[in-house]
Formats: sequence, C-alpha cells, structure tokens
Amino acid sequence: MKKFAQQKRGTPLFHFLIFTACITAFSPQLVAERSPRYSVIPLGTPGTDHAWSENFMYPEYINKKGDIVGQRGSGVVLYRDGTIYELGYPREPLENGWTSAINDRGEILGVAFAESSVSFVLQSLPRPLLVADARNLPVPAFVAMDVNNGGTIIGYIYNRQDDTITPVVYHDGRITELPSLFPGRYASPFSINDRGQILGQAAFHDGVDRPNGAPGLRAVIWSGGRLKNLGVLPGFHDSHGASINDRGEAVGHCYGPEGFGGFIYRHGVMRPLPSPPGARHTFATRINNAGDVLVHVIPWRENDEASVPYDSFWLYADGALHDLTAMVAWPSRWRVQALYLSDINDRGEIVGVAHYLDRNHRFFTQGILLVPRNNGNRGRISRSDGPFIAPR
Repeated sequence: MKKFAQQKRGTPLFHFLIFTACITAFSPQLVAERSPRYSVIPLGTPGTDHAWSENFMYPEYINKKGDIVGQRGSGVVLYRDGTIYELGYPREPLENGWTSAINDRGEILGVAFAESSVSFVLQSLPRPLLVADARNLPVPAFVAMDVNNGGTIIGYIYNRQDDTITPVVYHDGRITELPSLFPGRYASPFSINDRGQILGQAAFHDGVDRPNGAPGLRAVIWSGGRLKNLGVLPGFHDSHGASINDRGEAVGHCYGPEGFGGFIYRHGVMRPLPSPPGARHTFATRINNAGDVLVHVIPWRENDEASVPYDSFWLYADGALHDLTAMVAWPSRWRVQALYLSDINDRGEIVGVAHYLDRNHRFFTQGILLVPRNNGNRGRISRSDGPFIAPR
C-alpha cells in the first residue's frame, strides 16, 4: 500500500515533467510562428557610397495611411500608392532644411533656414503640393519637431544670441511656452500624441558630477499643464524620450559611463527593453499605438572588417525581440551591412534605408518599406516587389 501511494504521488510530477519537455521541444517553433513576416518594397533606386542616384529616396516618416515623406537630391519627396512625388525645395531666400513629421491628415512638417530657422507646414491632400507653396509658421527662430492629427505642433525657439532654447506648443496661431524642471534651464519636446501629451527631455539636478558641471537630463512628459519626470534606469545617469503613443506609452534610452540602454515607460513605470546578443548600445526610437517598438542596436565590434555588421534594428512586440535586419537581407546575393529604420505606423509598416554589400564588396544604399504579411511565408525582397537595378 505504501509503495502504491508513492507511485500515486509521483504520477502528477511525472506528467508535469513530460508536459514541460514537450513545451520546451516545441517552443522554438511556437516563437517562430509568432514572429512577424514582411514584404520588403524598394523605394526608388539604389544609391552608392559616392552619390545618391537620381531616383534614390531616403524615407523618414510614415503615417497610418501609408504616405511616406523623405528626401533625395531634388529635395523633399512623397511616396503614395506606389508613386514618388518630387516636392522640391523651400522658397527662396530659405535654404535647404529637413522634414520633421507627417500626420494622418497629410500635413508635412519641416524646417528651413534663412538668417534663422523657419518652420513650415505643407499640405499633401487631396494632392501633393510643392514645398515652395508651404505655409510658413509666423514664429521667428522656431524649430518644429512633431505634429499630431489635430494640427498641434511642438518644437522650440532658438535664441542665437545667448544660445538658449525655449520649448513651445503652436496651435491655431497661438504659442504656449512649456515649463521646465528648473526655470531657465534646458528643456525640449520631441514627440506629441493625439491626446496632447508631449514627450521630451529637461535638465535635472541629480547630484552626479559631469564634465563642465553639466546638469543631469531626464525624459519628461508634459500633460494637462503639468510636467512629469520619468526618471532613469538603475546604472545610468540620464534619460532621453524619443516617442509617445496615444495610450501614453513612451520609449527612449538611458545613458551613462557604460553606454546606452533602451526603455519603455508604461503604466507609470520605466522598464528596460531587452537587448539582443552582442549588443553594446540599444536605443528605442519609435512606438506605435499597438505598442510595437523599433529598437536600434549598435553591436560590439572587435575589428573593422566589412563582414562585421555596424548597426541593426529590431522590433519589440508581444514581449519579444524580432530581428528586422535578417528580414531585409537580399536572398543569397548581398549582405546587410547596416540598417537604419526611421518610423513605424499603426499598421506595422516600417520605413528606412538598408546598406548592402554585393558579392564584390561594393557598398550601396536602398530606401525600403516593410509591409507586414499575414501568411506564414518568410518575408523577403524579390524583384516582383518593385524595380531594382544593382549598381555596377
């Protein structure tokens, strides 16, 4: 009877061990099935390490409708429904600048220069307009950083005389100054969501000795007239906010003597993002409303051989990291030397540029659009995805 009782007590443990073994055996397959799949669409034609080609496009921002704004040698360009529109340069006497954002209403935000910075808004709906026809914002020395779907613009005013910046919000012709953690000290907004929450960075006195007596810096959120300090991860000295979604989730990175580490701020708590093997520095650069995060990774490099990748990008989704660099490799012919992904929209579409090496170790750059695929096929680049001619 005693022996029988011991066997009965051992049976559940035996079943548990068998169950665990099965889960362990099949877990890699389950993880693989959960990994995202993409079609990779070339945008324009490649550029070489010496010059951009005539039809090269460097994509920077994408809205949820799939409109992409970027640059090429001819100025600002817009990609929409498979067509690239050349929008040109700002009107003289303004000089070349850059684009800062595109919202779902098709408003393109940018900055140009004359004697000081001039921010502009360019309408691209119902049809694309030229940058020369953009509406310049009536705020001197304004550097616009982001715009939400309500048309609220954030940025800062740069005072060249005393080398200071003032964080501001521009809406319906009115300028509102944002508070800083310490009056008169540095503060700058970077991202705004449709609820009006603004993510940025502000100077903070934390008692840590830094070169030249510089103050600490903290990621902050402006909301409802209040400023919240998001803090810093253990082991780091400073934090920087990069992107905020409509749920108030924010991402960025912390930094200190040992390097950089990405974070996600959710439910009032800052948490570290995981790092892939071999990562030296990680930066969380964008988050969409689904909570998907783009993570920029700089690896440890023991030498400068071309076979060692420089930068890679990963997608943090559903609690796991997914290697986006592997998904944009050209099948069997070219190797990804570096990847720079700049934006992700709510449909999970991602834009950026990939730097490749061909079989002869020739370097070229290609603008790309990653489009999620719902089937189980491996995402890949193929000639059917768009025009592509390898540089000679």
